[in-house]
Amino acid sequence: NDNATPSPQTVALSGNGASVPAFSPSPASVNFSNQPVGQQSSGQTVTINNSGSASLIVASLTMSGTNPSDFSYVVTGGTGVTFGRYGVFPATIAPGGNLTVNVFFTPTQSGSRSASLVSSDNAAGGSHSIPLSGTGASPNISINTTSLSFGSQLVGVASAAASFTVTNTGNTDLQITMVAITGAN
Repeated sequence: NDNATPSPQTVALSGNGASVPAFSPSPASVNFSNQPVGQQSSGQTVTINNSGSASLIVASLTMSGTNPSDFSYVVTGGTGVTFGRYGVFPATIAPGGNLTVNVFFTPTQSGSRSASLVSSDNAAGGSHSIPLSGTGASPNISINTTSLSFGSQLVGVASAAASFTVTNTGNTDLQITMVAITGAN
């Protein structure tokens, strides 16, 4: 409002919204079930979608977090994606396009394991994490005794049976490949 005539003054404004990429992973996180220690899982697919209106440029994918060496990935392709001249990165994902990545879990220890697949890209925030988790599984043998005693026994006469119990207290199958009786007699 001012004192000029006519009042108030009107100014027409116009403009165009900026086109921006949008990082949209599917699924948002990956959880692997029990996996034997040292054995690679089958891959789980993560799709990085560009739900924005400009090209999403993924400069790199890396693993970070608590147990990054337990997880790995392979870029398997995508739709509307152009890869860098000397390999995968940078990968340019057109609006509405996607990049597909297979993620693998190879636990180095038993128990809960976690990491994140991190994308360095040009979407808002510049870096986006996809949480990864899994459980390293291993058998654990428990035997309820360390020795069996048969007491005095007549030569050539069978003794009464003696038994022991083998229990697997681990979180994956225990494979017993051989049972042997050892010792001097």
